[in-house]
Amino acid sequence: MRIAVAGKGGSGKTTITGILARTFARDGYKVLAIDADPNPNMALAMGVSQERAAELPVIPRDMAHWEEDDNGQPFVKLQQPLAQIAADYGVAAPDGIRLLVTGQITAAGVGCMCQPHTIARGLMANVGDWADFILTDMEAGLEHLSRGTTEHADVMLVVVEPYFRSLDTGARAATLAQELGIPEIFFLANKLRTENERHAVRELAQKKGFELIAEIPLDEQLPEADRLGLSPLDFAPNSPGVQAIERLAHRLQGQRRETKME
Repeated sequence: MRIAVAGKGGSGKTTITGILARTFARDGYKVLAIDADPNPNMALAMGVSQERAAELPVIPRDMAHWEEDDNGQPFVKLQQPLAQIAADYGVAAPDGIRLLVTGQITAAGVGCMCQPHTIARGLMANVGDWADFILTDMEAGLEHLSRGTTEHADVMLVVVEPYFRSLDTGARAATLAQELGIPEIFFLANKLRTENERHAVRELAQKKGFELIAEIPLDEQLPEADRLGLSPLDFAPNSPGVQAIERLAHRLQGQRRETKME
């Protein structure tokens, strides 16, 4: 199951992706995590030490390029098999996860992030049966959808917070994901405090015709873990936010089993 996690900056998508990845891995699944954000932070969210996270290898920009098939349709070709890319540039994260970073902005005036988008697209397209779950933490905002980076995802989780700008960005992201043909698109509400906030997110999901797959309460232990450079799963495993994300992971596991049975 290829899962892309999208949302407005600061919505909590990286933290959620990290906890999902580790929950899948702890439950015995082989997990590939892809950090496709130009400001990569998923390593810390998964519990990689700050020292090691600062030295993460980045996949070279020439690792992927566009070609055309026999019918003239463009596709992304990787220069090496994914298994080799994972071995050469992947980092071993806690619970046996393999983490890949597609790009990183390290200086001003160095150009766009077009090629890292291409690499992320190629990784998701060519994963085959190399992993049971592939989780990609997308760049904040909508550019990855306009570029079609996530077109090979099986599931998109659109993380929204209960205020207008986040809900508006989430609604546009879900609509664009639908245009890309992503089979399953869900809203995922985060940082909920009141019943009014829950109602606002439920109303949006119903209005737009997308299922609200989970509601995660505001949990002060999650940003505290981030401040300390720790994974919330290690820092506060029994906190309400972590528990809600773990329940979401188990639901997605069930959905994967049902899909394979079909």
